[in-house]
Amino acid sequence: MKKYLFLMIALIGLVGMSGCKKEEIVNPINSRTIKFDVPGGSNNWGTEDNGLTWYQTLELPELDDAYFDDGYVIVHLSLIDNEYEALPTTINQVAYTYNYGFDDQGGYLRIYCEASDGKHKINPPEDLIYGKLILSDSDPIN
Repeated sequence: MKKYLFLMIALIGLVGMSGCKKEEIVNPINSRTIKFDVPGGSNNWGTEDNGLTWYQTLELPELDDAYFDDGYVIVHLSLIDNEYEALPTTINQVAYTYNYGFDDQGGYLRIYCEASDGKHKINPPEDLIYGKLILSDSDPIN
């Protein structure tokens, strides 16, 4: 009798458990990659400290107030053929950094270069630089 009772309980448990299914709800992370060019030459770069730091500002209409407030922005530059470096980085004793913003005219990206020691004047890049900008969504926590 105990044997049949055990088998019935096992059978009911097996049938009852087979109806359960684990579901994992995954919210997709939306990201966009935007390629851009950074023209070379001192006529395309600006400086406010006589050549210690050079900068170039690029319009970035894809950077709207939602990305500015809650998104994630990553910048890569290709200064060497077939190789991208994530910023900030230092290549050949030149440090490259960036910042971004959003104002009445839309989004912008500003790229900076300066001597890695921050003390010496440098010339801005002469060659065209290829860039990739990655805009990624994130869930704000308030």
